[in-house]
Amino acid sequence: METGLGAGSSVGEVGLRGRLGWLGSDCGRVGAVAVLTRDEALVIIRRAYGPEVADAIAERLPERIDPENDADAEFLGSLGVTRDGLANALGGEL
Repeated sequence: METGLGAGSSVGEVGLRGRLGWLGSDCGRVGAVAVLTRDEALVIIRRAYGPEVADAIAERLPERIDPENDADAEFLGSLGVTRDGLANALGGEL
């Protein structure tokens, strides 16, 4: 499955940081909570956990993910992805 995460991707890490600012001008927001698209989450997961993990879970991720939502965080945890791991990948920006 093509995730748009390769070189030259329109959803690259630099573009994601610049486009999202703290995490989400184009993401849905509720207060300080950023809701990520699947592709945005995969960019961060790829950086935090490597391409093998990102590729392995890509098709199991929903279209939109809120890492601060308990149900979404529990689901991500079941895939081996933690909020701390995501935050560390962004240098604490999450």
